[in-house]
Amino acid sequence: MREIAQIRRMNGNAMRIHVHAWAHLPPARSVNDVRLAEIGDQLGIMFYWPTTSWVRSGTPWGVDLEGLPHYVRQVRNHPSIVLWEICNHPTVNQKYDRGPEGWNEYYETLHDMLYPLDPSRLIAPSGIVGGGSPETPALDRPGMVRGRMCGATGGGRDWTGTREFLSNRRNYFLEQRDRAFFCFEHQESIGQPNWNLCRGKPWYRVMSYEWKSDEGSIGRRLTAEEWRESQGWQAMSAFEAMRMMRMMGFDGFSWCCLHGGPNTVTYKKPLIDYHGHAKLAWYANKMAFQRVLAGSDYVDIIYGPQDWIHPVVQNLGAERLVDVEVSIKTPAGETLEQKVYERVKLPAGRTNTNLPAFRPSEDLSGNYVVEYLVKSAGSD
Repeated sequence: MREIAQIRRMNGNAMRIHVHAWAHLPPARSVNDVRLAEIGDQLGIMFYWPTTSWVRSGTPWGVDLEGLPHYVRQVRNHPSIVLWEICNHPTVNQKYDRGPEGWNEYYETLHDMLYPLDPSRLIAPSGIVGGGSPETPALDRPGMVRGRMCGATGGGRDWTGTREFLSNRRNYFLEQRDRAFFCFEHQESIGQPNWNLCRGKPWYRVMSYEWKSDEGSIGRRLTAEEWRESQGWQAMSAFEAMRMMRMMGFDGFSWCCLHGGPNTVTYKKPLIDYHGHAKLAWYANKMAFQRVLAGSDYVDIIYGPQDWIHPVVQNLGAERLVDVEVSIKTPAGETLEQKVYERVKLPAGRTNTNLPAFRPSEDLSGNYVVEYLVKSAGSD
């Protein structure tokens, strides 16, 4: 219940349930706990549900196919379950000796088993499912969704990767409007905790096994004294990437994972530390999950003296009429210039509305902050 409450407070609405299963035989399975589904029903959370047939890695045929239909029948009447996820990331990049035809056989087996039992839910055969091809026609069957673990940042990527991510739009099959595409894991840079809050604990200043990813994204490993910078990079890179991916048309995001503690507290990617303190990235996700979000329409986050500001407002849901204020402020919060767009109509759906560009005065020198504020038209 605490985890669900933390997600709801973050403007999130879904939980991808993973109790890790390893490749060894017999593998540890995930969960099919009816009590969790009942809690989700009451608290208004949606689940990507694994059942205890789920596996983390290894061959996808390691899934307990005999038990899968029984587990689905056990929980299928709970409205909080919106998607069946059959496994996490089997093999490496979905390559194994059976090739595409073998994957198609796997997809067909799952669809033939699950869709007759429950035609109302989405089916994700894996956390890494491509867009389909003539060799995998089963992905075009009703209810089947696509998705990958794809991030513009995180995992040691630098900002060039964020720019290049835009050119990969076709690789993520976002033009296929009749098929959902989920980002099942994304942007997970490490964010060190506030070490001052865990002095004397066995995990005090114990770094992540993914510490080396700092070298790719920042250029070196941040020290324990730089835990603020670590959280700053994690939050800033995640927010900008998620904002960009919303503009591209992704249907959903899933951060791995919410709460610290896994892997003997060496897992520093979670948004909340081991003691329950939210990192900056928790707040960045909360901002990115707002239904209405404004920012620039490109990925670079620093403006030069000759740059124009190109605002874009993202909307999710009902049509809205809003006022948009773009302010140039000092780091202390003093407003020096402001551009106001009144009565901007945001179309319904998942939409992007571009506003006329403007350039701040040339007599500004120094460092400033650009703030975007969206409010209902005519409100204070």
